[in-house]
Amino acid sequence: NQILVLGSERLYNDLTRRFASAPSSKPVDEAVNVVRLDVSGGCVERDRAFMKQVREAQIRAYFFGDARITLSPSTQVWDFEQLRILRVVD
Repeated sequence: NQILVLGSERLYNDLTRRFASAPSSKPVDEAVNVVRLDVSGGCVERDRAFMKQVREAQIRAYFFGDARITLSPSTQVWDFEQLRILRVVD
């Protein structure tokens, strides 16, 4: 029932307006409270291109490793006829 808005004055105002006009017939414990939090002075916004580059680097490191560890992903293909499924019953 709490909405935290980080640094966006416009979003905070829109949400406050939206939930202030909600019917007051709801119980108090179902009321929505909008709280605005200030952004720390050292925070900066990152653009989409930078975030995409970081995400791709993380995926590459997950599958292929990094400078310390080299991983080699591989694929194994089996025909369905070669597959045998067994069930263990206690």
